[in-house]
Amino acid sequence: MIGLVPVILGGVLLITLALLHAPLALLVLPMVVSVAGARYAAGGRSGYYEVRQDGSLGDFLGRKAPLGISEMRRSKA
Repeated sequence: MIGLVPVILGGVLLITLALLHAPLALLVLPMVVSVAGARYAAGGRSGYYEVRQDGSLGDFLGRKAPLGISEMRRSKA
C-alpha cells in the first residue's frame, strides 16, 4: 500500500509535466519515482521464513509457499 503512493504521484506528475510541454529530460523523473514505488511495493524480502526454536526468524525460504505447507496446521495458543 505504501508503494502505491509514489506510483500515483509519479503518474500525476508525469501527466502534469506532459501537459505543460516540459522537456523530455524532465519527464524521466516521474517515471523513476513510479518505478521505485513499484519495486518497493513488490516486496523486498517479504515471503516465507523458517522459525527458530526461540521464535526468531531463520532462513528466507522465498516468496512462494514452500511444499508441504498446506498440510501444516496452526497451533492453538
